[in-house]
Amino acid sequence: MSVKIKQETVLKDKLAFFIGHHDYYGLPSDVLDTAIENLIQDGVFCFYNGGTGHFDSMCMSSINRLKKKYPHIRHYMILPYLDFSGLDQKQFDGTLYPELEAVPKRFVYTHRNRWMVKQCSHALCLVNHHWGGAYKIFRSAIYNGLKVINLGSLPLDKT
Repeated sequence: MSVKIKQETVLKDKLAFFIGHHDYYGLPSDVLDTAIENLIQDGVFCFYNGGTGHFDSMCMSSINRLKKKYPHIRHYMILPYLDFSGLDQKQFDGTLYPELEAVPKRFVYTHRNRWMVKQCSHALCLVNHHWGGAYKIFRSAIYNGLKVINLGSLPLDKT
């Protein structure tokens, strides 16, 4: 079931989102589990996931493993459009849709990702190169002052 939302009711400093390259496969699951667990121990309990690509899938699996130890955490797929069919929606606590009807379909991913930057205080990233959508939203998260953790190879500078 999708929920249309205009503004998240969870406190911003308790929200994190995932951003990474669509086709990256080299990250060990224990490294990802540790990074997410560190966020949970820092007070984050709600996670937003774009629901596409291998990194999002890995994050979904990691959250589901960690829910056994931290049953209070929540995980939502953020839909770019209402009839989106990305990862299995049953693996999430729900889906959220941030009012993107007026955005042309070719731009909805960018707008959805910008929305997540505005909603969250933390970003867990896997970014290794200086091009593409993951890189652009990674830069936006840094520029907007989020607490960014990059499990990829790019540094966290503002240049």
